[in-house]
Amino acid sequence: MKQGLRYKNSTISLTFVVILAFVAVACNSYSLQTERSYESVRGDALTVKIENEINAAAVEETGAEETKAAAEAEAETKAEAEAETKAEAEAETKAEAEAESESESAEEAATADEVVKMDRTTPIQDEIDTRAFLSSKAYKLGISDKYKDIITGYEPLDEKDFSFVRGGIIPHHNIANIFIADFYQMVAKISKDVNPYDLIIIISPNHYSIGPRFQIVGDDYYTYDGIVESDMDLVSRLLYYDDMNRASREMIDNEHGQLVHMPYIEHYFPDTKVLSIVIKELRDDEGITRAVEEIYSEVKDFNILFIASIDFSHYLSLESANEKDEFTRDYLTNNNTYTMMHLSNDYIDSPSTYKMFIEFLNRQNETKTLITNHSNSAIIMEDVRMTETTSYFQVIFDEKSY
Repeated sequence: MKQGLRYKNSTISLTFVVILAFVAVACNSYSLQTERSYESVRGDALTVKIENEINAAAVEETGAEETKAAAEAEAETKAEAEAETKAEAEAETKAEAEAESESESAEEAATADEVVKMDRTTPIQDEIDTRAFLSSKAYKLGISDKYKDIITGYEPLDEKDFSFVRGGIIPHHNIANIFIADFYQMVAKISKDVNPYDLIIIISPNHYSIGPRFQIVGDDYYTYDGIVESDMDLVSRLLYYDDMNRASREMIDNEHGQLVHMPYIEHYFPDTKVLSIVIKELRDDEGITRAVEEIYSEVKDFNILFIASIDFSHYLSLESANEKDEFTRDYLTNNNTYTMMHLSNDYIDSPSTYKMFIEFLNRQNETKTLITNHSNSAIIMEDVRMTETTSYFQVIFDEKSY
């Protein structure tokens, strides 16, 4: 019986162990299933998060593109508006300029009509731009006392110091108008009392190198106060010579070496005709003597005032210009055409003009060379620190005996 009881207890113990093992396996299976379920849920959540981030980035990129497109569209609209505004402003400015030009043309036409009425019979040529000439009204009262005070050592010309002026070297720069006006004013007084001139020959450089070496002007000059008549009969005769050429309209309208003198000539010598000679600068004397001989053969019986329209040192400081002018002063006093012919723009702007001028005077009665005044644009403009200046000499060639 004890043996049967032991057997029964063993069976119960074995059964209990089996049950425990089954429970353990079931629990372990449940735990694995739960963990897998959790991992699945966590994986799904991560997937959703990544998808949300991708979608958010896409939305942000789309928004940026839309913002950029809107900004570009706005900039384009603004540029178009600015271009339209600029075009309107330019059109308005152009219209105003055209209206102003028409007004100026009307005023010039009225001025030209007045000039014709001033007992002149030569018709006005339409292509002449009267704005190119200065009005001589500014010089009718003589020399400004202001400029007399400014120019150091300036001595106004007195006709009592001269007998009869045959020629003069004077500037073609309006800054130096005191030298120009003073010369014409003094010479006019002498010639009126002694021997009025039949002709004024004015020689100037060809500043823009337009056309051939020697040119003569075959047109009248029109100023606001009247007409300066060219001697057309003389011009016609001279044009038969091979060296002589008629100046073009472009030359006439732009050569200030001639133009700046015309208001003075019209005012002080209203009844005297002119012969304008323009010479291209080559800095040698090629053809000059022959050209002078040709011209002089046609004018030798005239009572002539010769004018050399020359400025001297260019584009230097006042100190450097004064140093160069000391050499030039000596050459001028001695009529040294050979040395002058080889000088640069640091000394003189047109040695060819000077050479031709002296060649003419050498065929006249003997004259005395007098340097009557000298100055510089820096002094006249009261700015001695100017880095680029122009210097001027006023030189008179007088027949007075010494």
